[in-house]
Amino acid sequence: MKPTPLSPLRKSLIYFALALALFTIFRVAFYITYRDYFSQLPTGQLLWAFVHGVRFDAAIIAIFFIIPILLLNFPLRIAASRLWQQPLAWILWAMTLALGVVLAVDLVYFGYVNRHIATELLTVGHDMGAMLHIAFTSYADAALAYVALGALFSVLWWRIATRPTAPARPGIVLFALLFIGLLLTGRGWTLYGKPVNIVHAFTSGSTAAGNLTLNGLFSAVHASRSTHAVEHRFFEPGVARRLVAEDYPLVDGEYPLRRHYAPKPNHPNLVFILLESWSFRYVDALAGSRYGVTPNFDALVKQGLSFTRAYSAGQRSIEGVQATLTGIPRLIGMPHLGKGLEITNVSRLGTMARNNGYRTIFVQSSHRGSFRMDAIARAAGFEEYYGMEDIPVVLDYPDPSAADFGWDYDTLMFLSGKLAATPGPFLAYVYTGTTHEPFTRLPARFEKRPPGSLTEDGFLNTLFYADWSVGEFMQAAAKQDWYKNTIFVFVADHPLGQFGVKNPVDRFHVPLLIYAPGLIVPGVNATVASQLDLFPTMVDLLGFSDSFSALGDSLLRKQHGSAFVTAGSIVGLIGKEGYLTHSLKNRLETGALGPIPPPAYFDALEQKLLATDQLVFELLTANRWAPP
Repeated sequence: MKPTPLSPLRKSLIYFALALALFTIFRVAFYITYRDYFSQLPTGQLLWAFVHGVRFDAAIIAIFFIIPILLLNFPLRIAASRLWQQPLAWILWAMTLALGVVLAVDLVYFGYVNRHIATELLTVGHDMGAMLHIAFTSYADAALAYVALGALFSVLWWRIATRPTAPARPGIVLFALLFIGLLLTGRGWTLYGKPVNIVHAFTSGSTAAGNLTLNGLFSAVHASRSTHAVEHRFFEPGVARRLVAEDYPLVDGEYPLRRHYAPKPNHPNLVFILLESWSFRYVDALAGSRYGVTPNFDALVKQGLSFTRAYSAGQRSIEGVQATLTGIPRLIGMPHLGKGLEITNVSRLGTMARNNGYRTIFVQSSHRGSFRMDAIARAAGFEEYYGMEDIPVVLDYPDPSAADFGWDYDTLMFLSGKLAATPGPFLAYVYTGTTHEPFTRLPARFEKRPPGSLTEDGFLNTLFYADWSVGEFMQAAAKQDWYKNTIFVFVADHPLGQFGVKNPVDRFHVPLLIYAPGLIVPGVNATVASQLDLFPTMVDLLGFSDSFSALGDSLLRKQHGSAFVTAGSIVGLIGKEGYLTHSLKNRLETGALGPIPPPAYFDALEQKLLATDQLVFELLTANRWAPP
C-alpha cells in the first residue's frame, strides 16, 4: 500500500515540529543535568520556563528555516516535484542536526560558567578539528548519545522526506500567510515593538528560570549580533585586580566584586527618579548658574545631600539604566542590558528588594517596549511595570500625542497614585522622558523662552516643565503617610549633549541628589561619584544585608575614586584631578580639572582605566560577576 501523499505545507510543518522536538529534548536534558541548579525554582515557575521556552525555540528555528520552507511552498508547479522537494528537505535536515550540535555544546558549556553560550560561538569555527577531538575524547558518551539521537531524527526525517508530495501547489494567499506566520514566529510572536530578545527570557527576575527558558542557540545568535571583537586584556590578571582595588573594594576569590553591607534595623521606602537629559550646568543650585528653570529642584537641593561631581556611565539612556540597575558599565564590543547581558549572573535590584518584603514598581513615561524596558524591568526583578500605554493624560497640553517620550507630570502623578495605597515598604523606579529631543510644545505657562524642537530654548522650556512636574510630585508625596520614611534619589540618565559642552567631562556631568529630611543629613559632597555607585548606594540606603556585585561603591561610604565612562567606541576615566579618554588601543585625550597634575597622574589614570575595563570583561565573560 502506497503512503498517502503529503502537501508541501504539511511536510514543512512536520519538519518544523521535529526541530522543535529536538530543542525540547535538549531542554529536558538541560534540566536533568543541572537539576541542583534549578532546585530552588517553584513548580509553577519551572513549568512556565518549559512552556515559555517554546517561544524562544520556535523563534530561532524560524530564523534559520524561513528561506528553505518558503522555497518548499513556492507557488509554482515545480515546487511539488521531487527534484525540488528532496534537496530542500535534506538541507533542513542538515541544518537541524547542526543546530542540535550547538545545543549539545551549550549543554556541556553551561556546567563551566553557569550561563548559555554567547559570543563564544564566533570562535568555535576557527578550530573545528580541535573541537571534534575534544567531543569524542573527553565527552565521548555525550557525543555518542547525540549521534544516536541524530540517527533517530534522520530516520523520522527520511520517512517524511521520501513520502510522495501532493501535486497541488500552494496558492499565493497560502504562501503569503505562511510567510507572515514564519516572520511573526521569528519575532517571538510579538506583533508590535521590537522582536523577542535574550532579556525576555528573564522577565521572571530569576536567573535560573531565565536560563531554563533560554536555549544556547538563541543566546549565541542574539549576543553575537550585539558584539564585535575588541581586545580587553592589557595586564596579568593579578596586576589588573591590584590597580582596580586602588579605587574599588575587591575581595579575593571567584567573585572579586562581591560584597555586602551591615544590615540596618529600619528599611525605608525608596523612590528612584531617572531624569531624562538633565545636565548639571542647568541646575542653578548645583552649578551656580542663573537659568531659572529648576526652582523646585533647587529647593530640594538645599535640603538634601547633593553631589557636585557626579557622572553618567555613558551618553545613552540604556547605559544609565544598566548602571543604576546592575552596577555594570557597558564595555565596547560587549552586549548591553536588553541585548544579551542578562545571560550573565548579575545582581538584581528588584529581586533583592522583593526578597526583603518590598513592593517593586517600575514606571517609564515612554512606550512600554522602548529600549525593551518592559522586559528589562522584569529581568531586574520588578513585579509591576507601567509605560505610556498605561498612563492617562491629565494636563491641558496643546497636543497630548506630541510628546514622543511621554509626559513627566502625568507619569509622576500616576506613580503617586499607585503608591498611595501601599501598606508596606516599596521600591519605585521611574524614568522620565519629556526632556528628550525633539522638544515638544507645552502649555503657554511653561514656555519661558521661544519654543524650538531642537534648540536650547526648547530644551529649557521642557526642563522648566519637568522641574514643575517634580515639584508637584513631591508636594503630593508629602501628603502621604509613607513620605517620612521614604528616601528619594534623583539623577540624570545623561546630560544634554548639544549645548554648552566645553570638554569631555561636560558630556557626563549630571545632577545627583539624595533627598530624605530626617533620614539623610543634608550637605554637599564633592567626591567623584558615578551612576555605577548608585546600585550599591541603594542597597546601603535600604539596609539590606544581601550580598551583591557591582563595580561602584556606596556613596555613603566612598571617600575617593573615579568614574568609568563610555562614549560609543571610546572609554574614559574621570578622577579627582583630571580625566583621560582611550580607544583601548591609544590614549586619546587628557585634561585637568583644576591645577594641572604631573604627567605621572595621567599615566596612572590610563593604567586604572585599562585595568578596570579588563577586570569587568574577564568577570563577565567567565560569568564570575555574581554567584548564580
